[in-house]
Amino acid sequence: MPRYQHIARQLKTAIEQGELAPGTRLPSSRTWAQELGVSRATVENAYGELVAQGWLERRGQAGTFVSNALRFETAPPIPAVFAGESPEPKPFQMGLPALDLFPREKWARVMGRRLRTQTRFDLALGDVCGEAILRQAIVDYLRVSRSIECLPEQVFITSGYADSMRLILRTLSVPGDSMWGEDPGFPLI
Repeated sequence: MPRYQHIARQLKTAIEQGELAPGTRLPSSRTWAQELGVSRATVENAYGELVAQGWLERRGQAGTFVSNALRFETAPPIPAVFAGESPEPKPFQMGLPALDLFPREKWARVMGRRLRTQTRFDLALGDVCGEAILRQAIVDYLRVSRSIECLPEQVFITSGYADSMRLILRTLSVPGDSMWGEDPGFPLI
């Protein structure tokens, strides 16, 4: 494939992928030829091919631009479930408390008070294993309630049942292993 066609193909791909929007001014053929280490005629041929195909337009002394006449198909609208609109929760859904009994006003007051007293350190990423105070409390609880001796370094906090199961399965299994699950079981595994 001639070099100018390779350059034209790269430009066309950049336009199709939205990296070069309609109306974007391209570098002069002289500048781009120097950057690419090719002759100016090679860049001129690439520009000429894309002008002929309608991808680019020349505007005299102003330069070469991505054509404003280009119209790309737009993606279909995002379904409501993915557009940030949550469906109404179903009653007795696993892992979901009774939302009608949740003390929203009290929660808002406590959260507001906490947010007003935050420091810059509170906004930083925490320990990946979970808060040290919580892990120590779990160690103390396990010692008293289950007679399990462990260290806070041996405890880590996850986002819930599904996250824990995913982590355990990824740690203990290898690709191709067969898995068995209880039915009924948690649906997110």
